[in-house]
Amino acid sequence: MPHLQNLILIDTSHKNDKVPYTKFTFSCQPDCSIYSNGSSHNSEFNLSLVEFLIEFKTTVDQDPFVVDPLTPPKNKDPMVMNPFMSTLSPGHQVAGQITAYTTLVLSTQYCMHTFLVLVFKKYARLIRWDCSGTVVTAPMYYDDKTHLLNFFICYDHANPETCSHDSTVSPPTKDED
Repeated sequence: MPHLQNLILIDTSHKNDKVPYTKFTFSCQPDCSIYSNGSSHNSEFNLSLVEFLIEFKTTVDQDPFVVDPLTPPKNKDPMVMNPFMSTLSPGHQVAGQITAYTTLVLSTQYCMHTFLVLVFKKYARLIRWDCSGTVVTAPMYYDDKTHLLNFFICYDHANPETCSHDSTVSPPTKDED
């Protein structure tokens, strides 16, 4: 991306995670991983170094979130009482997939939060995850509006603390090793 000076996008859809010392039982291969220019990723997939992830989906029924969550359900059945989450099977599978990806990122890094960009054919969602929950945007129609591009540019220019890096954590010194 020519607008980004400090971030690198790597296709990780067919790469295995090179994170050291993981006991995560799932094989995660997000479509793209975003790294800072200064990281030592070596074009490999290493979730301990990733800034955030991007996942692409081909159909709208894979969206784990309802497009218009403000419309209350007509049926009071407990299975449809949450108008925010999709009740379609492909959406449930994607919700599990991106939750696993995020769990792995948050378990391999000392960070306060992480982002995931979920892209569909005509729109994208920006998802911010932290220990208290998740914030999901409404669909951002990237062909018509610049919200998604603005996020990438702002993240690219943000300092490490704003990007969730815990500045109180550092590699051990030789005496601590």
